[in-house]
Amino acid sequence: MGEAGAMTLYSDVTSNNPTLLERMDTTQATTCWIRYSSKIQCAFTTNNGGNSISSLTSKDHTLTLIQAVAAELNVPIDFSLSLISNFFMPYLQDTLCRTMI
Repeated sequence: MGEAGAMTLYSDVTSNNPTLLERMDTTQATTCWIRYSSKIQCAFTTNNGGNSISSLTSKDHTLTLIQAVAAELNVPIDFSLSLISNFFMPYLQDTLCRTMI
């Protein structure tokens, strides 16, 4: 496994000089695609090198790692959340899985 990835939280992202608010290590390799659900105030990220998905909360400009390995999958390359954020749909190599949140 490679170096651990991280998720970062910024303010003023539309400005030329965004401000780093916080960085939270996922402890997983190759942290990549991130999706945030305002409905459940959680963020999820794929970890291609760690074959996993991590889950975090984001409240009051603070990131909290809920589970470094919320799910183990075979090389998750991307994912989507359903419109009402009750389904998590990871894309694995040539496969689409669907999981209830």
